Amino acid sequence: MEYHTLLKLEAITKQFPGVKALDSVDLDVRFGEVHAIVGENGAGKSTLIKIVSGAYTNDSGTIEFDGEKIGALTPHISLEKGISVIYQELSYLPTMSIAENIYIGRQHKKKNRTVDYKALFENSRRMQALVGLEHYPPSTEVRMLSTAEKQLIEIARAQVRDMKLLILDEPTSALNEEEIHRLFAIIHKLRAQGCGVIYITHKMDEIFKIADRVTVMRDGRRILTEDMANISRADIIKAMVGREIREFYPISPHGVGDVLLEIENLSSGILKDVSFRAHKGEILGFYGLMGCGSERAMECVFGKVPMEKGVIKVDGKRVKVRSPRDAIRHKIAYAPGERKTEGLMLIQPVRVNISCVTLSKVKKMASST
Repeated sequence: MEYHTLLKLEAITKQFPGVKALDSVDLDVRFGEVHAIVGENGAGKSTLIKIVSGAYTNDSGTIEFDGEKIGALTPHISLEKGISVIYQELSYLPTMSIAENIYIGRQHKKKNRTVDYKALFENSRRMQALVGLEHYPPSTEVRMLSTAEKQLIEIARAQVRDMKLLILDEPTSALNEEEIHRLFAIIHKLRAQGCGVIYITHKMDEIFKIADRVTVMRDGRRILTEDMANISRADIIKAMVGREIREFYPISPHGVGDVLLEIENLSSGILKDVSFRAHKGEILGFYGLMGCGSERAMECVFGKVPMEKGVIKVDGKRVKVRSPRDAIRHKIAYAPGERKTEGLMLIQPVRVNISCVTLSKVKKMASST
């Protein structure tokens, strides 16, 4: 079978003070293939895709895209060439509409240079249908969407830009099974249209479901590139860590204790009389389709969203949780799906983010010294 190369990287090297992030890395991506890149943290995956996106400039090596040799990529050149990257931390304007986010920088204009919202919304409906968001009016603010839906907005935006290569960085880290299935369906469509896809993940099962080839990186070097049909899970793991691994996540015996958290007849919005229990030493999972209410249930337990009715018990005692402050006082923690906007203060240092919920204890300790 004859293959046509879309992206070709040869001997790409990138050095930062004290560390060689990439050491003479070769990579090629074909038209109409999903090429997985895997490796442990620090293997060089993120640095490599930032060079392809133009965020970083390689120190040496050559880049060829769609048959054209390129001296160095910049973000503008990458976009113009049809290269789109969707990072783990999504990029969107929360208070602007779906249509405005999809066509940002490419808004339809009238002769008087104002935005033609009629044409914008008509085209947005077409793009939304391609990624499975046709049930939303184009005027819907993006902040109202789930993490998975915001990711689909970025894919739609990339398609508007005549995308030839799509790079997905850990795209399923905050998605449930149904959302992953929808994402994979879109990737299959893009592959059928001849688009190249670079898929970066730590999830081994996903590689065998979606990828045509895999490249393994370790310590800034490319260790191997192989067709998925010719490689096993054990081969990939051995290449990633540099040795053979015989035992994965050994399960040690453990018991389940008394009921720690009990929710009775929780109602809020789409939630109607939801009840569940979580025991000490237990992991309780919630499963359902997009918008099923599992996320809202957790938001109610944490006090982010008010309950219309219901009872919360901690260690058998009924407690009132009207705000996150109440939840924290009862030792309830919540890690939201949208970490960037809901879980972190990005302009603050790590120490502030870690200690912000225990400032009163820190202040007492400081005053006593």
